[in-house]
Amino acid sequence: MNKKKSFLGLYLIIAFVMIVTAVIVSLTAGINLGIDVGGGTQFEVVVTPESGSVTNKFVQKQEDIIKDVLKDNGLYAEKIFVQDKDSHVFVVVRIADDNITNRAEIVDDLVSALEIEEEAVSEFSIISGSLTKKSVIWASVAIVCILLAVFVFGWIRYKLMSGLTLTFSVLLALMLSVALHIITRLPITFNSIIIMLCSAVLILFALIFVLEKVREISKSKSSENMEVAEIISTAKKRTLLPLICLVAMIFVMAVVFVFIPVTYVQLTACSVIVCLASIAYTYYFIAVSLHEKLLEIKDATEKARLSRDNSPAPQQKKAVRPKSAKKLEPKKAKKAEDNKIEV
Repeated sequence: MNKKKSFLGLYLIIAFVMIVTAVIVSLTAGINLGIDVGGGTQFEVVVTPESGSVTNKFVQKQEDIIKDVLKDNGLYAEKIFVQDKDSHVFVVVRIADDNITNRAEIVDDLVSALEIEEEAVSEFSIISGSLTKKSVIWASVAIVCILLAVFVFGWIRYKLMSGLTLTFSVLLALMLSVALHIITRLPITFNSIIIMLCSAVLILFALIFVLEKVREISKSKSSENMEVAEIISTAKKRTLLPLICLVAMIFVMAVVFVFIPVTYVQLTACSVIVCLASIAYTYYFIAVSLHEKLLEIKDATEKARLSRDNSPAPQQKKAVRPKSAKKLEPKKAKKAEDNKIEV
């Protein structure tokens, strides 16, 4: 069989470049963390009208004005919600930025745009997120334990090389998902973190699907004359259509949600699309080819070991008498005959 040229090294280099780019972006521009993860700034605005009742339409109009004012000042309101207290209606605004330097200008713009008193805008307060040193440590420990469990499962079920493939692919998919979020400046929130974990589960499911097919083909009689690459290629072809249908369905749903005029929903849909891209790249270009390469290395190593074990022992060479001995023997025999004659 003619072996197809492998571009595994190139694809690994591209993945490595994306991860390094994300590290550089995070060190220079920082990571765009959501309020629930990284904390930020919060302030309240009293929007109770002087006369008349508060309607949803009125509150929505006030919220839109607040968003426009923040946008003009280079800020984005990640969360806006309404609270009723002390017979007043407050619009609570949360921004994923704890270092706002132009607070006075923002307050003046809000007072002018909403036609309210300056006292109606509360002071800007810092709110903390859930991203602490302790939470990062525990999250890292949890990820390591999950990867270890994936490796042990793959080793027991499909042998060592499959365990390595599963572990590396899940880790790479997670790293690429985070890297693409950092590069595209999408906010990392609880929703996006859950989506990243789901993407790791999805690629694990896809690879297990392929490995089960490889195991099924390997046990059949038709695989007796097939090489490793042929078995894996056949399994990949048989599982590709169901996986494409699943990913396409999720992608179409995400694209539909992108066009919903709610920022929170749009960002979540964008996170889904980014994670799908990382899954598709890891699975199609790296994971299956890596598994094939590892199995080929294993087979080559086993064949080399068996050839060494079965090779015949070197034959012992016959002892060769020195030439001098051969030359002396006739002389000794002749001398012995002369002595007999003399006697």
